[in-house]
Amino acid sequence: MFYRLEDKQPVKCATGREWADWFESAGEALIVGQDEIDIALVLTVFTGIDQGGSAEPQLFETLTFIDGKPTGIAIRTATWEQAERAHHLQAEAAILDALDATPVPEGLEDMHWGMPGKPGELDDDYDPNLPIPND
Repeated sequence: MFYRLEDKQPVKCATGREWADWFESAGEALIVGQDEIDIALVLTVFTGIDQGGSAEPQLFETLTFIDGKPTGIAIRTATWEQAERAHHLQAEAAILDALDATPVPEGLEDMHWGMPGKPGELDDDYDPNLPIPND
């Protein structure tokens, strides 16, 4: 089955030709989200093609590329809103990966560079009075 978008809502196409004509002219309307984070690219698009295997047609796909190469992970979703959420989560993961890969500045190796366990919680050794290191 093939679908096109109308106001971010999937609409079933009568024929594959109808989908192909729409898809060819859709341009940026296909893009739900595109973020470059360090060496990663997170891209979420409307494919308009039901891959099957699910009760709801999975018409959106979120992919992550590292150095231009696909990671092999594809997240498929049924709605624009689900696709936005999947994109946000993948972009967040790419940011955390980039932060993990960022080298600690020389001379600051002994400092704790972790993230709090839960949002809104601070590490036990957090001191808001400590100065923030400058580059």
